Amino acid sequence: MAATLICGLIIACSLSAVTAGSAVAADNATATPVNNSTITPTPATTPTPVPAQRQVFFDARWDTDHVSVQVNNNGPAITVEASIGSLSNKITTQVETGFNVKVLTQAINAKNGDIIRYWFKAYEGSTLIDSMEGSVQVEAKPTVPPETAKVSGIVKDSVTKEPIVGAKVVFKSTNYSKEYDPIYTSESGRFSTPYPMYPDKLEVTIDKSGYDELITNVYVLPGGTQDITEPLYLNKIGGQASPTPSPTPSPTPSPTPGSPMDAWVNLLYNPTVCISTLALTLGAIVSATAIYEWMLRQRERRKKEGEKK
Repeated sequence: MAATLICGLIIACSLSAVTAGSAVAADNATATPVNNSTITPTPATTPTPVPAQRQVFFDARWDTDHVSVQVNNNGPAITVEASIGSLSNKITTQVETGFNVKVLTQAINAKNGDIIRYWFKAYEGSTLIDSMEGSVQVEAKPTVPPETAKVSGIVKDSVTKEPIVGAKVVFKSTNYSKEYDPIYTSESGRFSTPYPMYPDKLEVTIDKSGYDELITNVYVLPGGTQDITEPLYLNKIGGQASPTPSPTPSPTPSPTPGSPMDAWVNLLYNPTVCISTLALTLGAIVSATAIYEWMLRQRERRKKEGEKK
């Protein structure tokens, strides 16, 4: 009986311990606070746009003492770096939107035939969008003299030799490739350049409605106005230059018909008659001489007979 009582007490104590543990666990679970706040989402970062690659450089070339390049900027404003000889020898130029300009490097001393390196870089902001590099050979140009020469002259019709009014005259320097503004002949057919030109071989083009165009060359010296001494003749369209008149030979005077001179001329152009006439003339002369000598002998004979008596 005592044993049974002891076993019952042990079971009751075990059940009480289990119930108390469950209650404590339940209390601890209820005591944990719950966070009901809303979580704010992090916004996405927008990437910085990178300028598109585009071509802005064209036609780099040597020019007297530097290199130049054509810049055609059809996009946003850009910064151009131009270097010559080395990358450190550079200058910076701003080219605005829509501008087409020529950008130059610094000037350098170079001899004819030297090979020169160059670099061009274009930046939109800090981003490189185009570049060009290469080499050019130095080409020396002739020293250009000052323009001090002037020219005057006269334009005429090749047939009538009359002055031509309003003919257009254009001069072009052949060695320095400069064409000057046209001038026009006056009422007297004359022209004179109002501006100085290069002392050079000048190509002259003369044009007038109704006439063939004339292209010729004149050589001018520096200083003063030089006159083209010979007229510049224009031929009418479809016509020919008037020929140089030949002097008309003077006619040989003809003897008057029936005169002694006419008879002698006729004799010269008729050998047979001429010979016959000469023969008759000589015969007459011989006969006259014989008669004259006979008369002289007769005269001498009569004179001697008279002296004897």
